[in-house]
Amino acid sequence: DHIDVVIENGVLAFRTKKIKRYDVMKFYITAPDITSIFASGATEVSSPEVLGGNDLGIVASGASEVDLKLNYKTITLKASGASEVRLQGSAQKFVVETSGASEVVAKALKADTAVVNASGASECFVNADTKLTYQLSGASEVSYVKAPQTIVIESSQPNKSTVILSDSLYKAEIYTYSDTTTVKVGSLDVEVIEGYDTTKVSVGRHAIVITDDGNVRYVHDKKKRFNGHWGGVEMGINGYVTPQFNTNWGKEYDYLNLRYEKSWTVNLNLYEQNIALNKDKNMGFVTGIGMSWANYRFSPPTYLTPDSSEIKGYYMINEQGNGLSVRKSKLTVMYITVPFMYEIQTKKEGFKSFHFGIGVLGSARVRTHTKIYFNNANEVYYLQNPDGSFDTEFGRYITPNASDRNIVKNYNSFHLQPFKFEGMIRVGFSFVNLWAHVGLNQFFMKDRGPELYTWTAGITLVGW
Repeated sequence: DHIDVVIENGVLAFRTKKIKRYDVMKFYITAPDITSIFASGATEVSSPEVLGGNDLGIVASGASEVDLKLNYKTITLKASGASEVRLQGSAQKFVVETSGASEVVAKALKADTAVVNASGASECFVNADTKLTYQLSGASEVSYVKAPQTIVIESSQPNKSTVILSDSLYKAEIYTYSDTTTVKVGSLDVEVIEGYDTTKVSVGRHAIVITDDGNVRYVHDKKKRFNGHWGGVEMGINGYVTPQFNTNWGKEYDYLNLRYEKSWTVNLNLYEQNIALNKDKNMGFVTGIGMSWANYRFSPPTYLTPDSSEIKGYYMINEQGNGLSVRKSKLTVMYITVPFMYEIQTKKEGFKSFHFGIGVLGSARVRTHTKIYFNNANEVYYLQNPDGSFDTEFGRYITPNASDRNIVKNYNSFHLQPFKFEGMIRVGFSFVNLWAHVGLNQFFMKDRGPELYTWTAGITLVGW
């Protein structure tokens, strides 16, 4: 009285009346030949035994779940919504259409040929032996147990398709454009570009270019990679400032005043290591190792001595009470440098690429010396304190008398920090690269000299 079973147009239909617990109701159906199965809503359909026949059509929608054992010549499946279909058994031909967020798992269904049309965010897993043909759109995905003898990936554009013969492909995704079909099979990229007079087929980093007149040319495509802008030969000017970012460090340290047009830095950035941070290869981390020579050219005739507990400097005065004639007086520091930089680039390459980097440069001091180049030989001079008095401890000096150049070098640490850390910024367009560094720790060791912080700015002459 509560269940009616009728046949309408050759279809077996069930109707229920006044049944409260319909959620636990089960129907057991036996039939000589089942040709179609429709599942919708939250229904569950399963077959404990193998269903067989010539043709079977399955439609699954909503949140339905279908789990079947099949043995048919032709199986046609349409899955949509959030449906889940699991099939096992065998078939000569398996035709699948998936959409929405549906999932089809038919890796246990052995088929001679399979045809798949997937869209939306659907997933389909098939097992074809002879031929697999499929077309994808959206974020859909097709997987298979093993590669059949022939795989045909159809483009959504008319009259465009790619045929791949292989025995080692396991997973494929396709992206289509107006004149390009790009296929990603596992970790292998296959691209077909159809131009007006040429066709280019790329497989990984290898490509074949075929022209309309039949000429075939092999080319090797360079793999796109992230390339930072640190390695190379650089030049710039350098100096130092107080914590207030000025050059007024007091009369007692005026001997440290610089000729900035002669205070040059030369960087030899020998090795660069790049680590890409995204798939587009336009964002990454840059490190490496290099060498740097910083020259601080003093404007007065300065004589530095490290013999005391702190840095001391004097003016060199001749017997007439004037500044001694010198060609140059400078402090030179050599560093080993290691950068830690984040860099971002535009996606355009070559002469249309803009780049910007920011980071920290660490430096280890290797060697330090002063250099005084005297203009006159055998000239008497004295050392004058910054306050105007003469230092009687050193007394009288005489410039050297060399056959070619009158140069004196003094190698010492001069109480400089053994390690230097600088904030770094780099910006450029195309092959032009500008850079600047600002010291994060003091130039001299604490309480061994004035509190000064270095700065450097320059340009890359040759980059690699």
